[in-house]
Formats: sequence, C-alpha cells, structure tokens
Amino acid sequence: EETAFTVTSAAISDEFAANTDEANKKYLEKPIAITGVITSVKGTEVIIDNIVICSLLKPDSTIKEDQKATVKGRFVGFDDLMGELKLDQCFIIKN
Repeated sequence: EETAFTVTSAAISDEFAANTDEANKKYLEKPIAITGVITSVKGTEVIIDNIVICSLLKPDSTIKEDQKATVKGRFVGFDDLMGELKLDQCFIIKN
C-alpha cells in the first residue's frame, strides 16, 4: 500500500501535541512511515522513541534496541493520556 505520509517520531508527536483532532483527521487509518530510534522490542511489538507503539505483522529478529529505523504501518490511534501513537500491520524498512 502506498505510504500516505513519511515523518519522524518527533514531528508527528508535535502535531498531536499541538492539535490532536486535526492530527487524527490527517493520519487516522492511513499508511504512514515513521523514522526514529527503536527503544524497545518485545515479540511483535516495537517501540520507537518511547512514543510510537508498532504491532508488527511478524517478529523480526534482525531489529535491535538503539537502532535507527523506519517503521511503516497503519495509524490506528493516539493515546492522549500516555502520549503514545499506535500503529498496526507494521513492518520495518531497513535504514
């Protein structure tokens, strides 16, 4: 599927901090690619810069913490309480 947006984790986080409703309208249910540093890998869950939670389609043993990566997935929501962005159907694009 064609990527609708390519952003850094900091840039998209700033957009949601500035105006959650507008950012949701822009990104919700769209395929996006987010670049950042992997801060956690647990099975099929990868966390980028402690704010982007990605559910991978399948585990990827080649990805490691502290590695810069771009994750592509479908944006499914923003948790304003935790300040987290959630993506599903994700896969890693090697940088």
